[in-house]
Amino acid sequence: MMILVMSFALVSAAAQNAMINSARDGLRSCFKAAATQAKAEKVAKDGFQPYARTHCATQASKFMDAVWAFDAKNKVGKKQSNADAALQIEDFLVVADEKFQMEGGQ
Repeated sequence: MMILVMSFALVSAAAQNAMINSARDGLRSCFKAAATQAKAEKVAKDGFQPYARTHCATQASKFMDAVWAFDAKNKVGKKQSNADAALQIEDFLVVADEKFQMEGGQ
């Protein structure tokens, strides 16, 4: 019986991790696509972050929801979960912005 419970817990954790990883990968891909599109549209270097935030708002929201779904099951408060997710999103955006700047955005 204990093995069954442990197996269920591992499968559940793996599914939650997959959901977060999928949302994270989607957000990173969106920022990458936003950089490509921003170059094509000749977005100024200092305009990339607002452009990417707008372009990827749906994916950022999905990522925040996935983090909250995971954190809620681990008894992390919504405020803390949202703050953690927002920090991660900001990190991904800064990395995308640095690449945009180095690759010659307008």
